[in-house]
Amino acid sequence: MNELLTRPVTTIAAADPSTFPRLTVHGRWMEEGGQPGLVSVIVPAYNREAVIADTLRSVWDQHYRPIELIVVDDGSSDGTSDVVAGWIDNLRHTERFSVRLLRQRNAGAQVARNHGLLDAGGEYIQFLDSDDLLAPVKLSRQVRVLEAHSEACCCLPMTQELMPDGTLGGKSGHYPPMDCLLAAAQSNYICIGPLWRRSVIYRAGPWDEELPCRQDWEYGARIVAREGGGIFLPEVLCYHRFAHGPSISRQPRPSYAIGHAFAARKVAATLQLHGEPSAAALNELAAAFSAAFMTLMLAGHHQEAKAVWQDAMRLASGSRRLRLAGIRLAWLIMGAGAASKFIANRKSLSCTIRSAY
Repeated sequence: MNELLTRPVTTIAAADPSTFPRLTVHGRWMEEGGQPGLVSVIVPAYNREAVIADTLRSVWDQHYRPIELIVVDDGSSDGTSDVVAGWIDNLRHTERFSVRLLRQRNAGAQVARNHGLLDAGGEYIQFLDSDDLLAPVKLSRQVRVLEAHSEACCCLPMTQELMPDGTLGGKSGHYPPMDCLLAAAQSNYICIGPLWRRSVIYRAGPWDEELPCRQDWEYGARIVAREGGGIFLPEVLCYHRFAHGPSISRQPRPSYAIGHAFAARKVAATLQLHGEPSAAALNELAAAFSAAFMTLMLAGHHQEAKAVWQDAMRLASGSRRLRLAGIRLAWLIMGAGAASKFIANRKSLSCTIRSAY
C-alpha cells in the first residue's frame, strides 16, 4: 500500500490559526494587514526559462495599478532565475509596479506560494502559474467587482486553454452554486482564476505542503467552504497553457491518482467541518475518488485501488454507486487482473464507438 493512503487525514481547515507558522517549512505566517488597493501577484517557477517571460509580461500589461509581482524560483536547474533577473533589469520601473525575485531550494509549488505570501504586501492576492497568462483587463475588472461586493471572498472569471500551437481550446468555469459546500467540492478555483482578498487568505492559512498534487483544489475548497463561493464573471480573463515543461498534473498516472485521492480525502474532511454536505457535493467527491480508482485498477495497483474504491462508495449515490458496485463485483468474480483487462477493453471499445459517430 502506498504510504500516502495510510496517513491519517488532517486538514488545515481544522487548525488553530496560531499553529499556521508550524504548518509551513518557513516557520512563520503572513501579516494580516495589506496596502489598500495593491495587488500582489505570486508566481512560483521551476525550470520555466522558455515561457516565464511571457507570463511576467502579461502581468506588466495589466491595465490595473498598483501591482507588486513576486517570482519565487523553486530551485530551478535551468536558466529561469537568469531570465527573470534579465526581465527585471530591462523593465521600465515605476512606483506603481514593483518586481522581486525570491529563491528557495526545490520544495514544490505550494511551498513557493507560501514563500511568496510571506513577502506579499497587497490587499488582494493573485496566484499565477509560471506558464499561464492573464488578459490585460483581468485585475481591473476583478478589483472593481470586489470593491462593489465587500462580502465576496474572491472574484472568479472563466479560464480558456491555450494550446502549444497558439490556438484556443475549451473554456472552464461557471456560476458557483448557492450551496457553498458543493462549490467547494468542485474544481473551479484553480490558481490562475480567482483574485482573493488578503484577509481571506490570512484566515485560511498556508497552502498544504503535504499534498503532492491538486493543492489548488484543496486550497480553494478550504476557503470556499468557509467563506462562500465568491462572485463569478462570465468572461474569459485568463489562459492556461499546456505542455510547457514540468507539471504536477503530468506526473505518472498512478502516482497522480494516489495524490488526487489523498487530496479528495482532505477536501471531504474540510466539507464535513462546515456542515452536512449535500448529495450533490458528496457525488462530486465520489467522482474524484472514482476517477482515481479506475486509474489505479487499470494500472494494476490493486491494493491502492481497493482503498480508494471504499472512499468512493462511502460518498457515492445513485447510478455512480451502482457502477462502482458492479465493477467491484466483476473484480471479485474475475479477479483483479482479469477485471482490469475486461474494463480496459470495454473503455477502448466505447472510445472507438464514440469516435465513429
